[in-house]
Amino acid sequence: MRNKLGNKMSVWLTNRKIATAEKAEQKALMAAEKAADKAYIAAEKAKNLKNMKFAKEQVRLKNLDAAAENLFNAGITPEYLHVWFRLDKTKNQWMSKSPSSPLYYVPTPQYQLWEKLTETTQRLSSTKHSV
Repeated sequence: MRNKLGNKMSVWLTNRKIATAEKAEQKALMAAEKAADKAYIAAEKAKNLKNMKFAKEQVRLKNLDAAAENLFNAGITPEYLHVWFRLDKTKNQWMSKSPSSPLYYVPTPQYQLWEKLTETTQRLSSTKHSV
């Protein structure tokens, strides 16, 4: 009887050690995965910031068609510009909404670049599909 109880206790302790080791291994894997996710997020933020600066530089160009092609070639989509330049707000789309202003409903350079990039994206993606 005592021997059976000892064997059961031994098996229980062994199973517990295995379960504890598995939990520790799981925690280590989760920590490594979390660190990798943080590194990926940091890299994406850095890439996003670099692309945003590039887009702001392109707004300053006189030839918006060339700027739109540069952005398209860099892999920047119109959706990115819309978010970066906050074009969902009408005050960022138009120079002035006051009827007495000479800039009444003149689009901002950012909005014009977004429109050009949208046109360029549609034009170039349609030519790629037709080829």
